[in-house]
Amino acid sequence: MSGAKLMNQNGVYGTQGILGPGNIPGARAQACHWVDANGDLWLFGGFGVPASGTEGNMNDLWMYMP
Repeated sequence: MSGAKLMNQNGVYGTQGILGPGNIPGARAQACHWVDANGDLWLFGGFGVPASGTEGNMNDLWMYMP
């Protein structure tokens, strides 16, 4: 699991549907998250910074498989 260590960092989205170790969610607040029965972490939405760099409400879904 990784991500930016600084505030207001853009996300790195790569190609949708393709797993990639370089893909990271952008900085965000007020996101929803949960762990499924397989132990995978899911992260959805929040208020933050997407790849475009324009701060606002997010509508993206990320999955981390440990």
